[in-house]
Amino acid sequence: MRSNNLPLQSNNLPFRGLLVAFLGLLAILGLLAVGCSSENPQSATPATIPPVSADVSPVLPPVLSVTLATTTPGEPPPPSVLVGAVMSKTGWLQVVDAAALAAIQAQVEIVNEAGGINGLPLRLEVIDIASDLNESFQGGKRMAGDQAAAVFVSCDQEFALPAVQETLNSIVTVIPCPVSQWWQRDNVFTFGVSPATEGRALAAQVQNTQARSAVVFSDRDSGFSEDVCQQFVQTFQGSGGMVRQVVPISFASSPSQFRTVVQQSSLAQVDVVVICSVLPTGRNLYNAIRSQGILTPVVANSQLEGDWMEADRRQGAIGVLSYGSVWGDDPAEAVNRLIQRIRQNEPDLRLNGTAIAAADALMAFVVAARQVAASSPDFQATGKLDNVELRRAIQALENAELVSGFVSVDGDSNIVASRPMRVVEAANNVPPRTIAIVQAR
Repeated sequence: MRSNNLPLQSNNLPFRGLLVAFLGLLAILGLLAVGCSSENPQSATPATIPPVSADVSPVLPPVLSVTLATTTPGEPPPPSVLVGAVMSKTGWLQVVDAAALAAIQAQVEIVNEAGGINGLPLRLEVIDIASDLNESFQGGKRMAGDQAAAVFVSCDQEFALPAVQETLNSIVTVIPCPVSQWWQRDNVFTFGVSPATEGRALAAQVQNTQARSAVVFSDRDSGFSEDVCQQFVQTFQGSGGMVRQVVPISFASSPSQFRTVVQQSSLAQVDVVVICSVLPTGRNLYNAIRSQGILTPVVANSQLEGDWMEADRRQGAIGVLSYGSVWGDDPAEAVNRLIQRIRQNEPDLRLNGTAIAAADALMAFVVAARQVAASSPDFQATGKLDNVELRRAIQALENAELVSGFVSVDGDSNIVASRPMRVVEAANNVPPRTIAIVQAR
């Protein structure tokens, strides 16, 4: 990075003797000025003198400040463990990345307060890709060049891919959120469950309610949601359940179209309504169901969990899968501590369970990094971790206690093999609360 305090050339002072005399005169004038000043003087060291601005008096020319600033070189910063977040803080993609990024930042603070990585702090560098594919590429390239220990990339696969491609085979790369498809790479991990795993968890949730019949709404605009529904239907029917209809829904549907879909779906004749969707499509469908007085229980996949349950719920019950409750009632105290920290840092941020998946991703790195650091003789001096050993340590995580609980990684696919998922329910104007835990496998 270029410094703003570049050495100034003195082409108008060709004679060393004239320069020395001029500097000596300035030093004498400076001493006289300090002695006569009525203000309280502070003894500034060369490192604390600010860069010269345009309105500084010519009595203190820039060359003097540069000379003083370089007389005592600054000490190198203490070693730390560099991790990057190449994600969107601005632009339309922030609605996808904001909660996950806030969770990573908050969990880094919590980890450092607990001693960091074997005594060295984590140093998080956030690169805002501003919803731009090229910025994702540049951010990944920069993290690879800085030899970061790990980089966390966007929850949107399309915008994660440029950063992933730049970090392949150089540093551990993590997509902290669920993804609809996956490409297997040795050092690329995801800590959201696969759609097939979530579909099985959704089936387990429904089976726990003793429901035997269902109508399923599948969001055709979301590949992840469609895959969740497909796995749900297969698992639910395989265990003896009956799916009366699978109804496609779309973001483009108007309120009147949602009402028509609801009227044609015989929802009052089944035990449960299943929604596989994303916001706002799934929320709009749910509101259409309740606005017509249909009180059949509704269950939904994790993409519908979040603050909207507090604001927009209707009479009746909805139970939504979640990586962790954002309501302060989670069975894992680490989740409640994380949510409290996020709300302290960003009180207006809308949260959902994706935040916990991202914090788990950060903690999986921390658990593995501590193992690798313990056997690295140079770690305390450099903060560097061997990438190959770090990758192997993450792949070997089995029943590792992360933020949400005990999580295992599938070392063949580098995706979560099992993890606990919450069922968060909002019912009859009761605040959202965790009512069950299902094991997603």
